[in-house]
Amino acid sequence: MKVYQEGVLPESDIYFHTCSSQAKELFFYLLCTGKYFCNERYFVDRQAYDSYLILYVKKGSGYVQNGNSPLLPLDEGSVAFINCYIPHKYFTKIGWTIYWIHFDGLLAPKYFNLITEKNLILDPQNPHIIERYLQKIFNTFHEHKRVNEAIISKNIIDLLTELILVATDSESLDNPPRMIEEMLTYISENSSQKLSLPELAKQASLSPYYFSRLFKKETGYSPFEYVIQVRIDQAKFLLKTTSMPIKELAFQCGFNSVCSFCTSFKKKTGYTPTEYRIKELPNGKKMPSLM
Repeated sequence: MKVYQEGVLPESDIYFHTCSSQAKELFFYLLCTGKYFCNERYFVDRQAYDSYLILYVKKGSGYVQNGNSPLLPLDEGSVAFINCYIPHKYFTKIGWTIYWIHFDGLLAPKYFNLITEKNLILDPQNPHIIERYLQKIFNTFHEHKRVNEAIISKNIIDLLTELILVATDSESLDNPPRMIEEMLTYISENSSQKLSLPELAKQASLSPYYFSRLFKKETGYSPFEYVIQVRIDQAKFLLKTTSMPIKELAFQCGFNSVCSFCTSFKKKTGYTPTEYRIKELPNGKKMPSLM
């Protein structure tokens, strides 16, 4: 939903979530999440807002103060972890773009104390990792996905774990193999959608050039080659197990035309889709072409 607050620009979004009683007992739970584009008039000064806040600066800079802490600078790529049960303020003098979540949970105070033992501000070596975790939570609401409170809790735990590693100078959870594994799952689950290199790189929070190199290094395939292979594998399954017309099958598997599907399928398997379907029929039965 749109935001009506001084200093928050029209393209900003905020989403609220009313959690279940079970979530409050078992999970980390979300109160609200947002992506804000702000000008120099953005200023928040509260006595209390019963929750914990993780705020990541994607662009620009600002300042934060929590309780008796001094006023601390918050630069691009940095993260603030704020206890909103006590007085707090944060603002920008030049404008900024921020991702943020307000959340809580029975263990939230212990995580907060551990992560902020040295500083409220964290400076990860790879801030895109933090951004990607916050994007996952934000996009659940922004893309109108079904809200699963256990998954939301897992995403918050992953984010908190990453912040612990940043705070303790430990190796990041999100090493390249883990990230690539997540992208392989994403491609498999979204193979029927348009999956361009820029779209996949954005999902991984990497530049297209770096994502393409990393993907090839870890899988042996370019992103394009892997997407085609997943679609061909799905088509083979449907050809063997359904009588779906070839045209319908092509579009369901993510191809933008029957011609491109047939060309790609023949190149990968040595058969046309119809030949493959006949070859895979049990007992040598033949099925007419369903173009």
